[in-house]
Amino acid sequence: MFVSRLFDIGGQRVDRRKWATMYDGLNAILYCIAISEYDQKYEDEDQKSKLADSLDLLEQTCKCDKFAETPIFVFLNEVDVLKEKLDKIPLKNYIPEYSGKTEKDAMDFLMNKVKERTTAHASNLTFFEYMCAIDTDATAKSLDNVFKKLISIAK
Repeated sequence: MFVSRLFDIGGQRVDRRKWATMYDGLNAILYCIAISEYDQKYEDEDQKSKLADSLDLLEQTCKCDKFAETPIFVFLNEVDVLKEKLDKIPLKNYIPEYSGKTEKDAMDFLMNKVKERTTAHASNLTFFEYMCAIDTDATAKSLDNVFKKLISIAK
């Protein structure tokens, strides 16, 4: 019998120091990053964007020895919001090294930023996918792909 549990720890910045110690025997980590948050900051943080904070946490997770053999599925979420924002709020204004011109350039650039933060984790256990979580059909397909990949890894 297969038993599954899902723990949502998103948004709990205060508890980050202790959350990793609470989870043993994970089958996978599903990590969702809102790539549209390149211009947004937390109320108590005036330097770092929410996207930068998410990338930092992803990197910490990938470096955690406890998760060395755990598959990590990274979802680059809010693709729809990103596409709407790019003309009004240029990515270059917030990430100066960005030099692209198109939506695809921006998405590829952000994907590369995410991949840079996962290099400490085994590449055969790290997976990436763009998504728009409010598109329930596409999200269901993405999650179906994740579960199929998990089954293939477990064999």
